[in-house]
Amino acid sequence: HTSANILWTDWVGTDNAWTSPALAYTAAGSQATVFIQVENTEPDVGSAYLNTGYIDNFKFELAPIATLNLPAQASPGSVNVSWSVTIPDPSFWSLWGYDVQYKDESVGAWQTIQEHDDSNGDDTNYTLAAKAGKVYTFRVRPWQQHGTGDAATTAMPGVWQEKSVTIGDAVIGRVINHAGLGLSGVTVAVDGTSTTTTSEADGAYALETGDGTFAIVAGSFDGLTPPPATTVNVPAGGIAELDLMLRPTGAAQGLTNNDFESDLSGWAPTGSASASTADRHTGQGSLLMADSASISQTNNITGMDRPLLSFWYKSDASFTVEFLNGSGAVASKTLSSVSDWTYVSLDSGLGEAYSGQVGAKFTYAGGAANIYIDEVGIGEGPLQMYFPIIFRN
Repeated sequence: HTSANILWTDWVGTDNAWTSPALAYTAAGSQATVFIQVENTEPDVGSAYLNTGYIDNFKFELAPIATLNLPAQASPGSVNVSWSVTIPDPSFWSLWGYDVQYKDESVGAWQTIQEHDDSNGDDTNYTLAAKAGKVYTFRVRPWQQHGTGDAATTAMPGVWQEKSVTIGDAVIGRVINHAGLGLSGVTVAVDGTSTTTTSEADGAYALETGDGTFAIVAGSFDGLTPPPATTVNVPAGGIAELDLMLRPTGAAQGLTNNDFESDLSGWAPTGSASASTADRHTGQGSLLMADSASISQTNNITGMDRPLLSFWYKSDASFTVEFLNGSGAVASKTLSSVSDWTYVSLDSGLGEAYSGQVGAKFTYAGGAANIYIDEVGIGEGPLQMYFPIIFRN
């Protein structure tokens, strides 16, 4: 039986012996069904015991209830976490200990702080060395036992209680290239200061800033140029999120005026297309299509491998993007409305060492809308690898 509403104990691979599994759950009604699974994994098990299970001393008990004390937000440094328990029937049960775990959400793996049967299993607090821009999740599960431990009475666990804390006063995000791949070793800084950090293996970064308004910049990397300085506001105890995309420049770039910082120079607009400072992904401006409009640009390139169009957008209406060559559109995509800035790429399919015209065209046919587009570029696409399939008789 597999279902989100069915909880199983850990598997106990014990043959022909009494075990004492225990499980806690939160009741959603007045009834509960207990499942017992017996699995025969050995070929020589006696027929008298084949797939047979016995139940004795079965108990339904009120589980111990944990309280986890953890703020929703905190500043970098030492963060105190504490927990306690309520035993529903203290005349019979007493506290055995707590299982306590935490994880850094950017990593995802649970780390054990203590287990209920450890020598420190009844500890009730922990001090976390918290890093700026991180989200940490803690969970605690109490166990109750009869007296100092009764072999005839199974110890009973409670339900995991879980809370998360955001470590604020930071700007967080990823550094990517124009193909959407994470870049490690890129410097991210508060412009004009010594406050810096470096992106990690997957491109993730966390820049400790304190609260306030800051201009965030990235350094150039491996021939890629960063976006313009971007102003962000970090609330007290909170975080601001900003992804930074580095793109090719010079002869490796197929478009000009990629960021629409002041005007639409280099582009051919029709209808309501304009440069706007009302919203942007990075820098201070972006392209806005507020009514039926189209805008395009084409240029000549030489020897570009796998030309790829990429950009960011935020929109309350659907619109179309096309990849152009000298003959017209070679690829297109219709994009739906999104409330947050979203990265998009469009493969041209033009292959290796392409020389000729490339371009981009954005089209919206509709009524009043707010379609923002930023950081538009055409550069070399990611290398594609194919593995052979070998058939053997």
